[in-house]
Amino acid sequence: MAGTVARPKVYIDYISYFRATGLGLGAVETGVSILEDYSDILTYNPSNTKTFTPRWDDTSMKFKIFMGDGTGEASKLVQSMNYGAFLNHNAEDFEGRVLNINGMKQDNSASSLNTSETGGTSGLNGFRLFNLDVSRWNDNNSFGLIFTSQQTGSATPLRLGSVIAGRSYTFPHNANLSMNINYDADGIRSSRTLGGHDIVDVNYYKQPDWDGRPPFVATNSSGLSATSHIGRRSWALTFSFLTATDTFPQGMGENFMFDNYFADDGSETWTNHTTDNITSHFMTLTLNGQLGFLLQPDQSKNTFAWCKLRSNSFSVQQSAPNLYTCKMTFDETW
Repeated sequence: MAGTVARPKVYIDYISYFRATGLGLGAVETGVSILEDYSDILTYNPSNTKTFTPRWDDTSMKFKIFMGDGTGEASKLVQSMNYGAFLNHNAEDFEGRVLNINGMKQDNSASSLNTSETGGTSGLNGFRLFNLDVSRWNDNNSFGLIFTSQQTGSATPLRLGSVIAGRSYTFPHNANLSMNINYDADGIRSSRTLGGHDIVDVNYYKQPDWDGRPPFVATNSSGLSATSHIGRRSWALTFSFLTATDTFPQGMGENFMFDNYFADDGSETWTNHTTDNITSHFMTLTLNGQLGFLLQPDQSKNTFAWCKLRSNSFSVQQSAPNLYTCKMTFDETW
């Protein structure tokens, strides 16, 4: 069933992280007649669709996102990205539609990341999620990402809400069976008058739709949002029997999110991308869950929600030697 939770997966948005931590973020476009501010697609707000019209002499539209300066910590972060996504798009409405994501070299040219699409999103409007081949990254192409839309033989404008990209993290195993899944209608208020009548005031009853489609639904149909789920979802999950390597990085040095550590002789050793864990890969890169991220409650099902963690603190309880337990509540946001 679509609402169930098994082994969750989260998609961390590096674009949000670069902006929030001051690592440097820039954007430029080619082949587009801009009707609205292009930089808006770098801020998560998919329901606020932007319109991009291809120039008469160029049917390939490229959105180039510069992340850092291609060196040091920023470069290591870029080289750890393994996904990218187009949110709220109409790419299937025009002829010759092609959406793709490439790495960007120092000269701003594209470098193939051998992308593949997550099942259920290919060939449909609304939501496209790409897997990026981490092994294709190197020091020469880690200056950012190029999101490409080709519209061969068509002048139909591209409508696009937002783009996100970063690294996914899959929890080590299923959440405990004891969990709470809530639907909170926090935008609806009910009051009773002195005469005994009930009055319902609706500020909002669900999140904004994506051009007539429910959020994170890949479909070529429109007008479906009227019957999409109402309320704000939340998931209170517990993960038990976590090992030390599931929970903590090998070292707590300056760049511990990459599992780099200092040897006894003082030299720095990198073990990048190898031992994803909750502390360094999830909590650090979302600022303890306060930056928005994409939650997939069951990694085997195409059900997604944009979430933050309810608490900005993170605690781990040791339940047995080398075994740990942590609890976290995921709140849907928009």
